[in-house]
Amino acid sequence: MTNVLQVEHLSKTFMRKSLFKKATVVKAVDDVSFDLVEGEVLVIAGESGSGKSTIAKMILGAIEADTGTVKLDNSIISYDKESRRMIQKSCQMVHQDPYDSINPRMRIQDIVTESLQIHHIGDAQSRKRLAAEALQDVKMNPDDVMQKYPHMLSGGQRQRVVLARALTVKPRIIIADEPVSMLDVSIRAEMLELMRDLQQKRSISFIYITHDLATARHFGNRIIILYKGAIVEHGEISQTLDNPQHPYTQALISAISEPDPNNRLRQRQVMQWNG
Repeated sequence: MTNVLQVEHLSKTFMRKSLFKKATVVKAVDDVSFDLVEGEVLVIAGESGSGKSTIAKMILGAIEADTGTVKLDNSIISYDKESRRMIQKSCQMVHQDPYDSINPRMRIQDIVTESLQIHHIGDAQSRKRLAAEALQDVKMNPDDVMQKYPHMLSGGQRQRVVLARALTVKPRIIIADEPVSMLDVSIRAEMLELMRDLQQKRSISFIYITHDLATARHFGNRIIILYKGAIVEHGEISQTLDNPQHPYTQALISAISEPDPNNRLRQRQVMQWNG
């Protein structure tokens, strides 16, 4: 199997400032390393603040790592303009909130062709054709939606538009950051099935960022569990979730299966105390 992405010893700290307290250094990502295999779904899971989104931003060059490297096909990605353009074409992002990740003043056709324009791909006619193909791939009728505005679509439809925009440049990797958490429960499984179909049809590698281990099991092949910026467990997804070795992973799974919200709160406090 071929590695398309290699993350090696990434670390990132931030300075947390407070009006009444002395500034403190927060280690958001702590010596994280992993590979992404062509055509697989790698889940990065953990609670809010565990460093998941910071890792995604460092991969895309949106923020610079303190230490470590990101390699695309064994070539190190630097933070110059050319390298960032290369990684951002090969690796597209689907954000959590479809309301904020698209311009409400743009028509759907212009939104979906936006990545093509940024990367100077094709002319107006070919961009329109590629946009129509991408919309069809996410199970939308181009004739019905191309001239509409985002407010005319449902949340699920908007997220499909975001996914279609990512597909137009034929990325090798899609980073999906909590892509179904803002959607109605009734359509989450539908969206995950759509991404699974695209992953198989186009051999796209996915990095699926989530706090939801139930959807992680449904969609992923391998999983990384993050706690306070560090990897505490890493393995094949069914094996890891069925037989968790680290206490934090065990607590995460217990919190999901516990119906009483008061008990879930106590489990979260235990996780923080034992960390």
